Parts: sequence; structure tokens; C-alpha cells
Amino acid sequence: MARGNPEVRAQIGKNHPEHVMWVSENEGGSRGFGTTGAHFHVNWAQDDFRKVVLNSVVWIAKGEIPENGIETKRPTVDEMLANHDEKIPAKYRDPGGNWFGFSYRARVIVYNKSMIAPADVATYESLADPKNKGRICTRSGSHPYNLSLIASEVAHLGDAKAEAWAKGVVANMARTPKGGDSDQIKAVAAGECAIALSNTYYYARLVRSTQPADREVVAKTGVVFPDQSSYGTHVNISGAGLLKNAPHKENARKFLEYLASDAAQRYFADGNNEWPVVASARVSNPALDTMGEFKIDPLPIASYGKYTAEAQKIADRAGWR
Repeated sequence: MARGNPEVRAQIGKNHPEHVMWVSENEGGSRGFGTTGAHFHVNWAQDDFRKVVLNSVVWIAKGEIPENGIETKRPTVDEMLANHDEKIPAKYRDPGGNWFGFSYRARVIVYNKSMIAPADVATYESLADPKNKGRICTRSGSHPYNLSLIASEVAHLGDAKAEAWAKGVVANMARTPKGGDSDQIKAVAAGECAIALSNTYYYARLVRSTQPADREVVAKTGVVFPDQSSYGTHVNISGAGLLKNAPHKENARKFLEYLASDAAQRYFADGNNEWPVVASARVSNPALDTMGEFKIDPLPIASYGKYTAEAQKIADRAGWR
């Protein structure tokens, strides 16, 4: 509660009394009650907190409060989740509440500055353009990073056009798919190819590195966020969910709520070089800042799963091994 108030922050750790609840009786007989305890949704599962709030509501209304206070049934984990005002945007979570994204990364195009211009790779579709023949390095088409991208192309273009695009990408490859995203970026810097698909956090790691070899890779390459003039750049998430048979559901739920807190969101951004999904989280990561702001593809993350099986078939038929 002290985050935006420097006077309050200055008192933290000084063992001064901290007021979290207030009541008043006013002239004319009106009454008031306030508390900071509802900042965290998890508090409603605490029996004493619910009792204090309900007692206060009845007191304000000048009703009769039972001797032992107003007793209520503790809500279940499912009830708590069902009544949660989500901090996480709908795009980044399962509609059924089975999983939640806590940070996101973009699938960008990394290019060699001395070999091509950014305009040559302004869209994902440009990767299939014959002008880029022999220029592309990529990891396996069966890897989840590429499967989700292919799935998004299916969603946008339909099966036939998405398959034609995938075949065009394969036709433009400079080498057989191998390695991870970092390997693709380094191959671009070395001139083995001119273009690579990569998740942003791989590039951010190189930007933040103090190793001379990594600094040289960054100096020779640039990043394009594709499709800024149309539907936006493909993103994916780091997320978590609650298993139906989890032995400690309450603790698991509390952990999920913690991951959505501003503090945990900053850990994701600083530690994993990904953007927080919670809008209120304020982070400062020079590597992410260097890449700038970009338009995000509005497709819900959950929709990728709908097209993943078809995406794998397309990758197989296209020869994107």
C-alpha cells in the first residue's frame, strides 16, 4: 500500500503502528468503516477477516451483531478463483481458469544489418518471399515456439495459406533447422544467414551480456517486430496453473496470486527478460527498453492450442523438421 507514497515508505521497518482499519461515528448518526485488507483477494479466505468486514457492514447499518460475530463458510479454492477480479488480461489466461500467463515474450525477426534492410522482413509473410531465399536460419518447426507461430498463422490466414507460407519459409532456409534461438542469432551475426526467428528474451540476454563476443553479436544485428502495420507481433507466455489433484491447493492458489503481484512481475521482467502481463507492474529492464514498444497480436494465447495439431501437420508437410 506504500508503493506510491514516499512518506509512508519512509516509516517501513521503524516499528511504528500501522493502521489498516478505521471506523467512525459521525454527527447525525451516520457511521463509516474502512480497511486496506481487501488489497489481496486471498484475504477473503481468512475467517477472521471476513468476520470483521461483515460485522462492520452490519454495524454501519445499525443491525444486530451476534455475540460471536457473523460466521460464514470459508470459500473453496474454486469459489475464490471464480470471484477473482483478474489482474491478468483475458488474452493471457485460460477462459476456464485452468492456467494463467505471468509474463510474455515476442517472436521477432533478427536480421544482419550489413546484409538486409529491416523493410525486407517487416512481416512474418516476408519470410516466405523468394527475395529472402537462402537467408533464413531457424530451429525445428516442431518446437513449441515455432508451432505456436504457425498456429497463429493458421488462425489469421487459414490452413491452405498458412501451409503455403510454411513451405515458402522452408524454401528460403540457408541451412537445415538446428540449435536453439541463441544459435540462430549468432549464425545471423556470423553471416551464415541473414534472418532468424527468435524469442525476445534470447536477444535481451545478449544485450545485457558483458562478454565481448555477445556484444559483437548485438552490434551486427537488429530486431524487427513483425506485422506492426497489420495484426501485430506474435507473443507467447510463461505461465502456471493449478492441478485438479494438487495436494496443497490453498498454498498453490496463494502462490499463483503472488505471481500476479507487482513484485513478482518485476522478477519476471528483470530475471527472465520478459514483459509483465499485469499493467500496473512498473519495470525497468534496459534490454527490453532498447527494443522499444510494439503492437501485440490480439489473438488469445488459448487459441494457439486449437490450431497446434494442424500446425504440426503443416510443419511436417512443409519439411520444417
